[in-house]
Parts: sequence; structure tokens; C-alpha cells
Amino acid sequence: MHTKAGGSADVFMRTLAESLEPQIGQSIAIINSPGGGGASQMSRVRSAEPDGLTLAVNTLSHFTGMLTNLEGVFSIDDFSWIATAQSDPNLIWTRTDSPISDLDDLINEAKQRDGKVIVGGFGPQGSTQHIGLSMLENVADVEFEWVPFNSTPDIVAAVLGGHIDVGMSNLSGAQAYFDAGRLKGLGVHGEDRLESLPDVATFEEQGYEVDSSWVQVRASLALPGCPWSCSSKLPMRSTRR
Repeated sequence: MHTKAGGSADVFMRTLAESLEPQIGQSIAIINSPGGGGASQMSRVRSAEPDGLTLAVNTLSHFTGMLTNLEGVFSIDDFSWIATAQSDPNLIWTRTDSPISDLDDLINEAKQRDGKVIVGGFGPQGSTQHIGLSMLENVADVEFEWVPFNSTPDIVAAVLGGHIDVGMSNLSGAQAYFDAGRLKGLGVHGEDRLESLPDVATFEEQGYEVDSSWVQVRASLALPGCPWSCSSKLPMRSTRR
């Protein structure tokens, strides 16, 4: 895993492992290896034996990292890409007692504070969430201050502690805090509202024409030569602006 325990990718992997264990008749060990927007995890996978016993979850952040902060360190041909398993819209949120209640409030706050609104999300500049936020910046003609974290629970703690203004993540890692009434959504970066948060409007519904197809994608990877069906390659395109 490229995130700390409790993050959306971690929740996904543990749920997948739980369903797979009865089918394969053995236990699956989950190892969290956060750091560098996937760099620590990819280093661990790349140094393993190509026997199909070391697999990993990847997201779009792995690919954007190869084009930005990890360019020259990892490449798409270092790994085999097995299967896409999940797509997950990103969500911007904050604590319930914040005066910011929607994207208009967030944009106005950024303009008044001259880019000093702090947004926390997974990974360094070039991660999936950071690119999504950059799209909103371009459309709204504002700037935010980006602070990277290694998991959604860390983002939640920073928001609730008042250390950052808003968070950006997928819902699963923060769901319990929404259920407890401690967090509120500001906008969904996706084509549709989330079933679990039907009152939170999408970016487009709030008047911000941000590419709604830019969602987090989770898949599995291994080393080339593993005994799985790993021959297919995923196309990459530059996300630099």
C-alpha cells in the first residue's frame, strides 16, 4: 500500500483481501509503505521477486508522479499493470463549524486571503488530488496553498485540529467523520453526487466547469514476468500545464 492505514486505498485493499482470502485459501498480508506519493511502495515492489506473490494497489497518482516529481525514478515499464478495479470521485470538505459551506465560499475566501487558504490532500504536487484542485484553480482564477499528507486520516486530523482549512480526498477514508457530523462536504469532483452525501453538489452544479472525468482510479500492479496476466500496458498522457 502507498498510503498509511485508514486511507481510501487502504480501505479498498483490505476489503478486497477479505473477499479474496476464502477463494485462494490463504491469508493476504497488507503492508503499508507510505511516502513520496507512491515512491516507497513502488521501490518495495520493484525489489521483490516476480513470482506473483507481491502485488500492489496503484492510483492515477503513480502515473502523474512518473511525469512530475518521480520522473526518471520510475517508469510505466518497470511494472505490469494487472486490472482496474475501482473509480472514485474526489471530494472537498471541511469541519462542520467552518464558515465555508460551498465552493463559492471557498473561492471567495481564497480571493480575500490572496491564496492563503490551505488545502490538504494525498501526495505532493502532481498527485491525482492536487491536479484536481489545480483544475478548480484554473477555472475559478484563484490559488490555494497545497499541503501533502500520506493518508486521509491525517488530513482529517489536520482539518479538525484547525491546522489546515479544507481537505480533499475520496469519501471512504473520511466517511466515519461525516457520519458523526464532524465534517461537511463542499463539492464533489465527479459527474454525479455521492449516494452517501446526496446534499453535496458537484463542481459543475455549483457553476465550476471542471473536467468531471478526472476521478481517482485504483488498480493492481506487479513486476513484469509475474505469473498473472500482466502483459497489457496502460496509456499515459502528460498532465503538465
